[in-house]
Amino acid sequence: MPPTLRIPPCGETPAHSHHPPSLDKPLRIAVGAPVPIARKLFPDAEITHDYDEPFSAQEVGDRLAKLAFFRLYGRDPDPSQVGDYVVRTAGFLQPQVVESEDQVYLDTFFDHLVPPEESNPEVLQLRIVDPRDPSSIDKLSKIAISEDVFENCFVALPLCCQKGNRSHVRASVNATSILFYIQIVSIAKANREHTELGGC
Repeated sequence: MPPTLRIPPCGETPAHSHHPPSLDKPLRIAVGAPVPIARKLFPDAEITHDYDEPFSAQEVGDRLAKLAFFRLYGRDPDPSQVGDYVVRTAGFLQPQVVESEDQVYLDTFFDHLVPPEESNPEVLQLRIVDPRDPSSIDKLSKIAISEDVFENCFVALPLCCQKGNRSHVRASVNATSILFYIQIVSIAKANREHTELGGC
C-alpha cells in the first residue's frame, strides 16, 4: 500500500489561521514535493522532469493537489461549488545542475474560492518531507516530527511550521504559478505549430 500524506498540528500558539485554513477563506495553495516522494505517493504515475516535457507534471500535480485538499479540508473537492477547487498548473523546480532527484521539486498550485480576477491572493504553501529523513526535517521543519507518529506517511508542512524567511512567499507563489502556466502554454503552442508544419 502506498504511503499517504498527513498534516501535523500547528507548532505556533495560538495556531496559525491557515493551519488549518477555514473552509470559507479564499486561498491559493502551493504544494511542493521532492520527485522521489511524489513517486512513492503515486507509484503508478509517470513522472518525467524535463523542461521540454512539462506535461507529466500536470496529471500527478492534480493528484497531489486533490490529496492536499482532502487533508486540509477533510473532504474531496465539490464540483457543484463554484471555485471550490480550481487547478492552476504544475511544474518542476530544479537547479541548473541536478546531482540527485531529491533536488527536483514537483510544485502544484490550486485555488480555493479565489475570484478569477484576483492576481495576488493570500497563499498557503505546503512542503512535503519524509519523517524517515532527518536531514530534510532539520532543513525544513520548525517542529519535531517523529517517524513513529507518522508511520507509512509523508508530512505536509504548512508555511508556519517551516524554517526560513516568509516575507516573500506570497509574491513568489503567485509569480511561479503564472510562470508555470506560461511555460505550459508556450510549449503546447510550439508542439502544435511543429505538428501543423508536418513534424513528427
